[in-house]
Amino acid sequence: MQKSPGKVSSLKRCKTLCEDAAGCRSITYFKSKWCSYFSTPCTNTKKDNNAVAWRVSAGAAAKTTAKSAGARRTWANVGSNIQCNAGAGEVYRSQSPGKVSDLAACQKSCENDAGCKSITFFNSGWCSHFSTGCTKTKSASKAISMRLSGAQLTTAASTTSTSAAPKTINWKIGKAAAEMKQTVPLNTEVVFKWSGYHNVYELPDKKAFDACDFSKATKLASHDQGPYTYKASSAGIVYFACEVGGHCSFRQKLALTVTGARRTWANVGSNIQCNAGAGEVYRSQSPGKVSDLATCQKSCENDAGCKSITFFNSGWCSHFSTGCTETKSASKAISMRLSS
Repeated sequence: MQKSPGKVSSLKRCKTLCEDAAGCRSITYFKSKWCSYFSTPCTNTKKDNNAVAWRVSAGAAAKTTAKSAGARRTWANVGSNIQCNAGAGEVYRSQSPGKVSDLAACQKSCENDAGCKSITFFNSGWCSHFSTGCTKTKSASKAISMRLSGAQLTTAASTTSTSAAPKTINWKIGKAAAEMKQTVPLNTEVVFKWSGYHNVYELPDKKAFDACDFSKATKLASHDQGPYTYKASSAGIVYFACEVGGHCSFRQKLALTVTGARRTWANVGSNIQCNAGAGEVYRSQSPGKVSDLATCQKSCENDAGCKSITFFNSGWCSHFSTGCTETKSASKAISMRLSS
């Protein structure tokens, strides 16, 4: 199995970790304290005087299977620039590894510790484990806190999504300042109506909006496609303008603020990147090099079209307009999905 823990403290520890790991049916434990998992019951063996092999009992296997059928532990983002607050009740684990190579190594060390439920990882490389869920936090510069939780596989009860009343935009030249800045609730249908020769483009950011720079804009509707309806499905600020002639410069543009439930970050995985070659859609508006993961996350939150990110240890931040369900290996990278 790829998720064998490697070096552990004792045979008992190796057994316990196997019992808690979905798919583990047997182990080999070496005198060097190396622990190897196997997804088969170890019926084929060879002699090694420096090792002992052990098979999970039927009862333990059934327990493990039941656990894996109900839930799979996944990483959820608690927050950036905060740490789990031991002073407010979070329980720090003395077994914390201390300094590690990167966030992925910190996550992995927690996954291999049955008592670990959350982490705080600092840019210095320091990794702290907690046996509590990191619900109590405090500010900490250049730190990220994450919670290891069970993702229930049961079907959620169906809910009815409530949409606001449609919002009509009089898409014209010479809009007043108030007309160029409007706010709508999440899931509003925004209807652009015009007469004459106009179109609708989505601009990547405020800088392009202010400068009427269409070099990285996305065409939403041509002159003969009016009225055009935009579904405000993501919270954030979306920038629109007419690209015809100098219409944008003559104030035919709109900065639309979409309000709604706060979106949260879910971890897709460490040492992987969203795979544009397999269908993930890279956003040309991606910021490139940023100071830290928190800045990469924030830049995506402020981009209504961004649904996921890959952040590299080099500081490079890539945005994607898709949910990062297709991934590939990438050393020292973390991918995360922004969800409602």
